[in-house]
Amino acid sequence: MKSVIKCFAMMLMALCAIGASAQDAKTGSSKVSKGESTEKVYDSVDVPSQFPGGDKALNDYIAQNIVYPKEALEKGLQGMVMVQAVIRSDGSVGDMKILRGRNELLDKEALRVVSSLPRFTPGTQLGTPVNVKYVIPVRFKLPTR
Repeated sequence: MKSVIKCFAMMLMALCAIGASAQDAKTGSSKVSKGESTEKVYDSVDVPSQFPGGDKALNDYIAQNIVYPKEALEKGLQGMVMVQAVIRSDGSVGDMKILRGRNELLDKEALRVVSSLPRFTPGTQLGTPVNVKYVIPVRFKLPTR
């Protein structure tokens, strides 16, 4: 009887492993779109990615390069859009997505300006440049009249 239970448990574990592999195949590299990396992406690293000139320079770059959508101005839309990007091991910015959006018009402009960012100094793990998630706040503030 013990051997039957043992055999059943092993078969169940094998089926679970096959199911997990199938799930990985559904969400894995076969669905990687153009421009996305298949290398590991870190949430945190020994030395984080750095925009040339630091955070103030990043905020200045975004402020100088945002084109406030005309329709958003007319509708009085403002607020902050949180964009997550991957700073790749070569410093390029990619794999962007909206973490917290405000409106389709503002979200689209936030993605556009983040995609135009120059290369960062890449983050490193154990002294090696790696891909790192990076969250970039993009602020939209209506001009005062």
